[in-house]
Amino acid sequence: MAYRPKHVAEYVALRLTAGLVQVVPYRLLLFIGWIVAGISFALTGTCRRETRRRILAVLGDDTAPSRVRHIAWISWRNMVFNAFEALRIPRTSPAWVRKHFTPGTMMTDLSKERDAGRGAIIALPHMGNWEMAGLASHVHDIPIIIIVGKQRNPLTNQYLHELRAAAASVIIERGTDIMRPIARHLKAGKYLAILPDVRMSYPDLAIPFLGGTANLGSGMALFARMTNLPIYPCCIVRDGWTRHRVAETYPPIRPDKTLDKHDDMERMTRSVMEAFDAAIRKYPEQWFWHNRRWVLDPVEPSKNEQPNSQTTNEAN
Repeated sequence: MAYRPKHVAEYVALRLTAGLVQVVPYRLLLFIGWIVAGISFALTGTCRRETRRRILAVLGDDTAPSRVRHIAWISWRNMVFNAFEALRIPRTSPAWVRKHFTPGTMMTDLSKERDAGRGAIIALPHMGNWEMAGLASHVHDIPIIIIVGKQRNPLTNQYLHELRAAAASVIIERGTDIMRPIARHLKAGKYLAILPDVRMSYPDLAIPFLGGTANLGSGMALFARMTNLPIYPCCIVRDGWTRHRVAETYPPIRPDKTLDKHDDMERMTRSVMEAFDAAIRKYPEQWFWHNRRWVLDPVEPSKNEQPNSQTTNEAN
């Protein structure tokens, strides 16, 4: 297959960056990330203003300006740290994960489901480094399914799949039919990791969230309903620079087949988002406020997408 020069250049740049990231000592890498974050944060004036508006809308107009700046900065810095850590995944050993990640009771709960031969759905907000949940699950022999978007560049698309394969048992690209294979893997005892706190660009579930109403995807609840498996919400935070932990875990949310299908999916999604709402307000600097598609913005009818995109687990 012949590749476009642009694709080759992007791929080479990504491989060089990943190569450097994987050989630089971890703490030095984060120091470099801190510099990159500081420079890029200073250059994103429009983004900073929009982020400030979002924080004030959620936390209240009386929030001190210094706190707003701190929340916006730590959220941005964590995004850069997360990107560098993601490129290190193939070189991340189980010993490193056990040293830097504290799973709390989450792995115990999931291990019980695994030992009983059941799968489950793990719901996480875009907090801390959510990739750590996949790494920790892999270390504890919890087979994870992730859903990813397809990159336009086939070379980088394949390489990113290779990186993620170190933390996920199954990688499924969004496409015309992802429901059946995911349901099949769940019924076979695997675990779907999904980040549902993103706005859908077509009308789906109207869910109270962060003081407004968010148009969220029904995919998470639909998978639970299809497979009769529980949803385990949890929230991950970064402590300082190098430590990660599951800060909040919640009782599993189970489907109720006595309810109408739509009502049940709405109930489950609402329960998950109530937990996430409380966690974001408790740890606001840990959440990703900089998403280009703000979760509380209204749907834009002219940009509606097909419902198969509802199960994305990536920030946009």
